[in-house]
Amino acid sequence: MPELMSFKPSDAIQGGGMVPEGRYRITSARCMGWDYNGQRVDLVPCLEVVYTNADEQEFTQYYSAGDPKNWAPTEDEKSFKKTGSASHLNNSSNCYTFWAAAMRAGLSEDKIGNDCTILIGMDVDVIHEASPEREIKGQKKKAGAVPVIGKIHAFAAAEKPKDTKAKAQQTSQTAQPTAAKGGNGLDTGEAAVPKTTAALIQALKKAANRQLEKKALTSAVFRQIPSDEADRPAILNLCIQDSFLSSLIDAGVLYDADKSMVMYVGD
Repeated sequence: MPELMSFKPSDAIQGGGMVPEGRYRITSARCMGWDYNGQRVDLVPCLEVVYTNADEQEFTQYYSAGDPKNWAPTEDEKSFKKTGSASHLNNSSNCYTFWAAAMRAGLSEDKIGNDCTILIGMDVDVIHEASPEREIKGQKKKAGAVPVIGKIHAFAAAEKPKDTKAKAQQTSQTAQPTAAKGGNGLDTGEAAVPKTTAALIQALKKAANRQLEKKALTSAVFRQIPSDEADRPAILNLCIQDSFLSSLIDAGVLYDADKSMVMYVGD
């Protein structure tokens, strides 16, 4: 029987188009090989999680789990089997970031083994958490953001999340109630509009040819937001809304919905 990867954060070792924030059900979870939308020849082992919102819109997120030389998905796609020298989940991977956040949100580590399907059926809040800058095969990957579980409202089975009040300082904060709400039930509010506009423009100014694909906006805008900004969740949610992007012509921002491109043409 092949050796399986443990998803427990305590078992991890040191190593080397984003879901909007909001409330979701996890409707699918599997371990698979992903080619990064055709950018990789080899298939990278990734945890694929499908989040479904109240409007039945599905958002798929991939969390890299290691080197394809060391891990491969099992036939039932519930785990990864060892194929190389690595023996544990790398604690610099997005897969580790995902499971560690789930623990802070209330998932007991003793419930985490090597079967990712325990996630299916969970009712969760998704937040964006900073991901560290790291080097992958000699190439530096800039720090950005990764969608993770910020709160667990309900598990698939009749189990209550454990009390995480003592860990409140470790868990990213969700948006505070304000006047308006975004498409995923996340409060945005009027106060977030000028902040989002400023962060978006700064991100576009730093981009090649002052333009970005819509799917790249969240990470790019995330890097422009101060770490202590209370409205960060609302800003990240608002910056990918079509209605918001289409309203910024006077600010010098043009949005081509057909091509999913955003461009800055101001000073």
